[in-house]
Amino acid sequence: MIAAKDKEEHIRRMQEEGFPSYTINPAGNRAQYSSIIYLEPFADRNLRAFGYDMYSEPVRRAAMEQARDTGTMVVSER
Repeated sequence: MIAAKDKEEHIRRMQEEGFPSYTINPAGNRAQYSSIIYLEPFADRNLRAFGYDMYSEPVRRAAMEQARDTGTMVVSER
């Protein structure tokens, strides 16, 4: 999880680690972000997920919050 105050630092670190075009998407200002930075295989269609903020999408956010609050795995709705 990335607090809004840490967003630019996070982006800068990722760019310095060899991903110069890295950013968090979708764009916009939010109080908190969740960015996908680990995925395999790191190629082709999977690259679309790199930097995606799952917390920005209500269904995924609800599943993430439920998993956090209950300590159990949660499957999101469609």
